[in-house]
Amino acid sequence: MIRRLIDTDVPAVVEMGIRAWTPVFPHIESSYGSELYGVMVHDPVENQRHAIDGVCRDDSVNVFVAENDNAIVGFAAIKGARGDQIAEVYMIAVDPGAQRHGIARQLMEASEQYARENGISIVMVETGADEGHGPARELYSSCGYHHVEVARYFKIVN
Repeated sequence: MIRRLIDTDVPAVVEMGIRAWTPVFPHIESSYGSELYGVMVHDPVENQRHAIDGVCRDDSVNVFVAENDNAIVGFAAIKGARGDQIAEVYMIAVDPGAQRHGIARQLMEASEQYARENGISIVMVETGADEGHGPARELYSSCGYHHVEVARYFKIVN
């Protein structure tokens, strides 16, 4: 079942998100290189915990949760408001034990429905190019999203 987030969901969403993304952290580190990763990410679990909690508590973000047997097994956060041309699925995660069962697709569909209901024309999502984000890229392509090349460069200066 897909529904809107309620305040009491936040701790479960945060912990589920950490479980979902922890296996991806080594791939991100490999992509960034250890030095840049250490500066940018430092403590990936705590950074992600803070980011998920912040998104869930941000009134300008709409968060949908996937629930199965009274447990939260996924979430998606979409940024965009009535009158915007583009909305962004800013975060999406599915618990590792619930992956590959169509939950992420349902969360994407809920996000797209939110956009349609608010007159938003385009939904975009961004993900990593590393091996760990391969399943996400497959999902977005299978949902009809078009890949647009973006180059992002980083340099440590102090």
